[in-house]
Amino acid sequence: MIRNSYNKKIIHCNLMQAFVSTAHNENAAVVIHNTRSCSSIALRAYFGLRERASGADTVKLGSGNNLFCTALTDKDAVFGGGEKLEQCLLDICRVRNPEYILVACGCVPGVVGDDTEAICKTVREKTGVPILLLPGAGFMVPGLLDMVLAATDLLCKEFTYPLAGQVKRRDDTAVVIGLSNYYISRSVFEELRESLTDLGISVIYCPPVGETKKEYQEMASASLAISLCMGVVQKEAGRKLAEEFAGKLQIPLLDMNASYEPADTVKILRIAGEKHKLGNDYDKKVDEKIKMFEQERQKAAALLHGRSCLIAAGLPFRFFMPLGTIRFLESLGLSVTGFLLPETATAAKENEADAFIKEHNLKMRCFRQDSVKESDADILVTAMPLQTTLKQFVFQSQHFSLEGWCREIHRLTGLISG
Repeated sequence: MIRNSYNKKIIHCNLMQAFVSTAHNENAAVVIHNTRSCSSIALRAYFGLRERASGADTVKLGSGNNLFCTALTDKDAVFGGGEKLEQCLLDICRVRNPEYILVACGCVPGVVGDDTEAICKTVREKTGVPILLLPGAGFMVPGLLDMVLAATDLLCKEFTYPLAGQVKRRDDTAVVIGLSNYYISRSVFEELRESLTDLGISVIYCPPVGETKKEYQEMASASLAISLCMGVVQKEAGRKLAEEFAGKLQIPLLDMNASYEPADTVKILRIAGEKHKLGNDYDKKVDEKIKMFEQERQKAAALLHGRSCLIAAGLPFRFFMPLGTIRFLESLGLSVTGFLLPETATAAKENEADAFIKEHNLKMRCFRQDSVKESDADILVTAMPLQTTLKQFVFQSQHFSLEGWCREIHRLTGLISG
């Protein structure tokens, strides 16, 4: 019997992310070079995801009518489908005259060995339409390549970088690299807006979801690049792409990834003010926010003193960053007594948690989900609801404004105090 487990390795197909990268821009097109069923899966995934878009200004819900497929057959799997791809691209250019076309290959052309790069180049030379080939082929994706980053990279190289230094810089514009609008909450985006508003930033681009050719060109005028890898698989690759973007435009880069406790957020705010060359007025605003947060923290500490909590630990510790969460909870008067491990956790997972506790000299121990009792803690802090008798607080582990941390405090105290 196959059991649900947090520990299975997940292998991602690149086709769905390839489509959502451009789905909102109906002046562009995505061609899936594979079987018809794969394009159907990508389209259904898009309609399932699009209502989750974070609320970034550029996101507009598309109709999904810019997805095309070469519909490869069993015969094409033997003899190749290069001719079908070329004809598909030529037909789209002739009928729709798109701003650009993204081409995403599935497993079939990857196995057969279609020379898709040469085909894309040929069609571009014939039509003048940018034909951009995404790397990878379905499940044949090297090194967990992330298509959010791959699409951003291709489109910026095509439309943004050529304008670097040729357009007037706008002090109110920032570009966030590594933040997919489908995989973050609206509250995260609003916190980002709160922080950037104090910097004078009112225009925020989050490629690739929702951006048009015109908006990619407008990004060349940005005065600040931000690395925030919340919606991508490869965090380090996201940071490197943000560094490349900032280097090409010769603008400051602000790393907002490590914001796991209020002290991290304050540090990022200070660095942002320095990089955006703001003066004493900005520093005073930050000081006022720190004072406001500290008042809320002290109120919570008086209320929560003596209460205890557990932290759910389902993710591997190479992704799970609980130290900031522990410090934040302890600053509110809570006693963090241990990690709650899912019932499917292996011995290796428990050893990993024990090693973390020992490394950081924490007064914690491990509890199993199937054996934990209500008397073990007043509350469970978790990233997602679990089946347990403990009262649960679904916690957002990263915040990007002190207002966001205050809202977290209010939710926590409200839940515990009833």
